[in-house]
Amino acid sequence: MRYVLKNLMFVGLFTLSLSAMAQTNKSNSEKFETFKREMDLTDAQVLKIKAIKDKYAAEKQELKNRLNEIRTKELEEIDRLYTPEQKAKLKAILERHKSQKK
Repeated sequence: MRYVLKNLMFVGLFTLSLSAMAQTNKSNSEKFETFKREMDLTDAQVLKIKAIKDKYAAEKQELKNRLNEIRTKELEEIDRLYTPEQKAKLKAILERHKSQKK
């Protein structure tokens, strides 16, 4: 039981570390280099982590694609509910948000 709790804590901390890294504007390789340095990972650990990430990359991409398809269907269905005036308002809101990001 203690072993399981230890592993769960480790996984939780690892996940938090990765999510914190994802919130920066760094490239994925820069984020990984920072993580690698902070964790004092050995070259062997880095190779194993990269192999694990590569192993799941295609599956994750499939899920991302599927999620994008679902989001598109959802937004199209919602869009059909809007009146022409609401569609114009939405367009203005989206343009305003887009210009604020620049």
